[in-house]
Amino acid sequence: FHVYTADRGEFVLKVASPLEDAAAIELQVMALEHIADREPGVPVPRLVRALDGSRIVSEIVGGELHSARLLTWLPGQVLAEVSPHSPALLGKIGETLGSVTRASSSFRHPGARRGLKWDLAASGWIADHVHRVGDPARRAQVERIHHEFTRAVLPGRKATGSCVVHNDANDYNLLIRVDSDGVGAPSGLIDFGDLLESHPACDLAIAMAYAMMGKPDPVSAAANVVAGYHRACPLTEAEIALLFPLAKTRLAVSL
Repeated sequence: FHVYTADRGEFVLKVASPLEDAAAIELQVMALEHIADREPGVPVPRLVRALDGSRIVSEIVGGELHSARLLTWLPGQVLAEVSPHSPALLGKIGETLGSVTRASSSFRHPGARRGLKWDLAASGWIADHVHRVGDPARRAQVERIHHEFTRAVLPGRKATGSCVVHNDANDYNLLIRVDSDGVGAPSGLIDFGDLLESHPACDLAIAMAYAMMGKPDPVSAAANVVAGYHRACPLTEAEIALLFPLAKTRLAVSL
């Protein structure tokens, strides 16, 4: 819920389903506090504690116990609705994501070690479902991507580190603020619901995959994102080698 207060404050009230894992909710709020502490300038939502100091409150709604937390509201349009995506904007997006990863790299929480189908490092599960893709040409394409993931990505990721990552920097989770001259800059990275412990290369590859969509030169668009990320959170050669196959894997998983 978008909440407005009398003093013109704006917030987001998030009410969780009773079925949602309590550890996953705690993971999100603890990670946001950690990122805000390590990187105060990074545009992520800030947790607003309750009057008694608690991060999460519980209320009976419709006869069921729900948990809720309050976050600051971040202004801007989602990246999917902003045009054009200039090289400078894509670079700043990469830099924002890299800054978040740099902050979260020192964060630890047992809830981050969880299994998610959106964990890009564990995308091998799609092999059992490729037959569901009706179009033969597209199915063959997904099979090639999965083969590359198995042959190159899985062995290659052993040479890379891991940490807690956002894991879903798609074009609807990135907010952009456009000034009067039409120049855009990131104003928010939202939705930490897929947060988990994985590889930074996977996190960046997800952002790349969406940045490339609809571009006349998708590789250059991806390179701009990577360059910005590298400025904030330097990549190893082993990580760089995995980025493009991982970006293709993300799209195959989505399909």
